[in-house]
Amino acid sequence: MGTRFKKEGHGKSVGTIDGDYFGHCVKDLADTLKALNVTQCHLVGVSLGGIVGLLFAKEFPEMVKSLSFSSIFPETR
Repeated sequence: MGTRFKKEGHGKSVGTIDGDYFGHCVKDLADTLKALNVTQCHLVGVSLGGIVGLLFAKEFPEMVKSLSFSSIFPETR
C-alpha cells in the first residue's frame, strides 16, 4: 500500500504551525501511520519530507523498514 503524507500549511492545505515545525511533522506522521494500523513502513521523502523521514526514523526506528530521501539540506547553523 502506498500512502502520501501531506503536511498542513503546504500547497492547498489549511493551517499553520507555530514552534517546533519538524517535531509537529514527525508527530503527525506517527499519528497518521498509527491510525492506518501501520507498524512498519518504507519511507520516501524529498526536500523537507526527507528531513521529516530522518527525524522520524531517529524517533521511531522500530517503525522504519527503509528510508530513501533526496534533495535534503544540511544544517546551516
